[in-house]
Amino acid sequence: MAIGRAQFSGTTDEGRPRLQFGPDASDHRRGGIWLVMEFNGDELATVPLKKVALDRQMRDAYKAFYAAACDELAQIDLATYQRATVKVSQMGKVESLPGVVFKTRLQRDAANEIDWANKEDLDFNDIWDTLLLNPAWRKEHTELKQDE
Repeated sequence: MAIGRAQFSGTTDEGRPRLQFGPDASDHRRGGIWLVMEFNGDELATVPLKKVALDRQMRDAYKAFYAAACDELAQIDLATYQRATVKVSQMGKVESLPGVVFKTRLQRDAANEIDWANKEDLDFNDIWDTLLLNPAWRKEHTELKQDE
């Protein structure tokens, strides 16, 4: 638990606490420990900048947890809160509110295969499971990839 609090200490650029919820550890049905954490990300100028920063924070958190001497850690889910455009009423009112915009999962077997010494050269989006990516973010990433 101390690893998670250390990994997400301090506040965001908007003054929100970096650690939103967690760390919360429970027994995984298939054995071992399942760890869940939610954190607040910085509101950078563009979605690609936000996503790169979140990728780095998640990658470093996964490394810290899986490098710790806890062989029972079987799975980690990390989720991040940032401002996202959401519909807040049946009348179609749209606001920018904090919500989960990106959630990933990394299991022990995949973590054991990672060359952590070369983590800077790896695309973790090909390694972890992306459980959620805000639809507007996904659309922007798809458009950027098509332009490349």
